[in-house]
Amino acid sequence: MSETTTHIGAMNGVTHSGPGPQNIHQHFHAPGSSPAEESLAKDAQGRTPQALAKRELGWLRERFEPPEGFSEALEKLEKKGTVLLDGEAGNGRTAAAKMLLDFLPRTPGPLHEIPLDDESESSRPLNHKHIGDEDRLLLDLSRENEQCWLRVQAELPSYRKVADEREAALVVILPPRTEYTLTPEHASLRCFISRPPGMESDIIRRHLRQADPEIDPKSVDSMPVPEALGKLLSKRHPLRTIATFAEYIGTARNRGGDFDSWCTQALEASQGRSAEAGTLLGNVRKGAPRSLLVAAAMLHGARGDAIHHSAALLLDAVDPPARPRPALRHRPLSARLEELDATADAGTSRVRFTKVGLATAVRSRVWHDFPDLRGPLRDWVGKVVNVPELEDSDRDAVVSRFSEECLACRRPEDLLVLARRWSRVAGNTSARNTQQLRAATLILGCGLQHHEFGRVFREETLNWSRNAHLSSVQRKVLVEVCREYMAVTHPYLALVRLHHLARREKPETVAGTALLELTRLDHRLRRRLLARLAEAFANAAQGVGDTSTVGQDALLFLDHSAPGPLTDPGSRARSLIAESGVRKDLIAGWTAVFAGVPAQDWSFPVRAWFDAASTGAPFADRLLDILVAACAPRGDLLGALYRSSIRWAAGRPPPRSDLPDDLYRKISAAQHAHFLSAGETTTP
Repeated sequence: MSETTTHIGAMNGVTHSGPGPQNIHQHFHAPGSSPAEESLAKDAQGRTPQALAKRELGWLRERFEPPEGFSEALEKLEKKGTVLLDGEAGNGRTAAAKMLLDFLPRTPGPLHEIPLDDESESSRPLNHKHIGDEDRLLLDLSRENEQCWLRVQAELPSYRKVADEREAALVVILPPRTEYTLTPEHASLRCFISRPPGMESDIIRRHLRQADPEIDPKSVDSMPVPEALGKLLSKRHPLRTIATFAEYIGTARNRGGDFDSWCTQALEASQGRSAEAGTLLGNVRKGAPRSLLVAAAMLHGARGDAIHHSAALLLDAVDPPARPRPALRHRPLSARLEELDATADAGTSRVRFTKVGLATAVRSRVWHDFPDLRGPLRDWVGKVVNVPELEDSDRDAVVSRFSEECLACRRPEDLLVLARRWSRVAGNTSARNTQQLRAATLILGCGLQHHEFGRVFREETLNWSRNAHLSSVQRKVLVEVCREYMAVTHPYLALVRLHHLARREKPETVAGTALLELTRLDHRLRRRLLARLAEAFANAAQGVGDTSTVGQDALLFLDHSAPGPLTDPGSRARSLIAESGVRKDLIAGWTAVFAGVPAQDWSFPVRAWFDAASTGAPFADRLLDILVAACAPRGDLLGALYRSSIRWAAGRPPPRSDLPDDLYRKISAAQHAHFLSAGETTTP
């Protein structure tokens, strides 16, 4: 449980670690396929961040220990649809919030984090347009101040009203010490969670049971408490410390030994090895061994030859020797590593520090104690991803570790520098270019997932998407970032960027394809895209904004106005076409299509609408009404629409369809209404 976004992995991977910045460090592989054919954001098992997000929720569900007040909060959420979650820092509010939404049976929709910076022109903090039918919504204000909460509280009643209408569930994590600011209405929605006695040991036991499916649950529950574990539990630590301790137990367990030794190593690591790392850096003063120490920490777990090559790159960049020593006079790599408390595995040659947590401490000390090295280290990482001896997981690990240290030192610009540099490669399919594009995708993903600096990266990606001169490889990187990272937590913001890209891409259709995938998976995003397109058509008609993309927007409209998704309600109470606002946007879209798109480009989509309308379903009339309204009052367009229906009917097997006759009657009624309206406006 944690106070920020909870990232979940396995016992030997990413573990929820409480309040404070956390990132998902995923290890990607670079297959030999083209960047245009292979996702840049798949891990070694071929899973995308979206798939991993679902897996993380399941991971948390298996290890979750309900805090005191959780049952009351769940009952209130079921009855009222909204809960304001309060509690002390370190008590796992975010994990509890996610589990509240996960345990709720009546909302099968996706879990989304509500963005406060939705990039709309409105100054209102909450945008109800982001609420979809049966959504599970999380608004995390745990790091916000009282002023932000007061603005949100003023908008919350209207926001809740829309959420109730759409049968969505909402959990708000309150900022600290704001209970006295709650209105009576909101005070009734507040639930306070706290830690019951023994919760810490329960969390550790649950981690152990899940880490080893073959372990006997009874033996875990009856394990005597080792001295190291007793020391940890004797004080009230944040759950971040408990989760980190559990993670380190898993790491120590993989090295052998018994439960006592695991706990001892885990306690030493969780308490931090900053002093040991500082001593190690102080003892290693010369450039060559210090560069090896930094490389070993950044590439912890990589093979020895890769670390040796990377250390040489760092030394040449920062402190090149005046007279390089002949290779035959070099000391053995194993001996040099041993002096750094590191060793290479005899079987795999992978280099690891002998003490759990030391690599992390060395990285932290380097970034905090040597400010002048931050720029050179950034440039070094930019080159390290191309070291041929590195495996793909090693490259991604160094990118993730670099991102973590830079953001901890409040240097998001360093990540952006490398993202721009890596994404400016030639558009061929060489392994080197693929590696750099994957690195660019990952580093932007790390930045977007950061609680504090995520906004910086959302702004950067928005600027990229609006750049008409963006290269094809940069577009590919941004498409992957939007589809696989932003779509997980900020789907509407991902849609905005993909729309900007898709309306400017020719002849490629990478962004357009991603946009189709996004709206196919989420009806509310299709609704939002149709509204954006309608707004763009209205602005263009008034000469406002960039009118050069109207033609491409019209083609995008055709891609996203297939009748199936519009008429199929799925698990929802009603279909999109049943909504008056959607019908209005569809009329605006078809109006732009008929006015600016050649008939050969719209004839097939219109035929698809005729096919759907001919079924006689309740929405059939609405489909024809929309097409007629989009053509009216222009007689030439109405005539073209009618002739299209005749050709459509002629190509169908018997019996003869009545659709052309129905369409003719609707056209006649529309023309008659127009003539009456025109007569009224000209009557003296």
